[in-house]
Amino acid sequence: MDGVRVDKWLWSIRLFKSRTIATDACKAAKVKLAESYLKPSHDIKVGDLLIVFKEGFRLQIKVKDLLEKESAPPWRKTIMKILLLRTNSINTNPGSLVKEQQKSEIKA
Repeated sequence: MDGVRVDKWLWSIRLFKSRTIATDACKAAKVKLAESYLKPSHDIKVGDLLIVFKEGFRLQIKVKDLLEKESAPPWRKTIMKILLLRTNSINTNPGSLVKEQQKSEIKA
């Protein structure tokens, strides 16, 4: 397999709940490869570094394997590697993010 559609791949690794949502994210300029935003039909290859903006986070994902069908959670570690996880908020102090997480765990 030379490449796979980016929307299929993002759905197959369960980054998005459905392929339609993955397609919509591409159309809304939420998925980048290098400096260009990707259309849903763009073919990605092993080694590509994707940047995905989702729910206030900027995810850098390195493609380690190609799939066209949905994968089980244990397989995701062999398929992709999340290199960097950053929030788009003004306060990027890691300590404050931990405190916010602890507050949400206490409320739950």
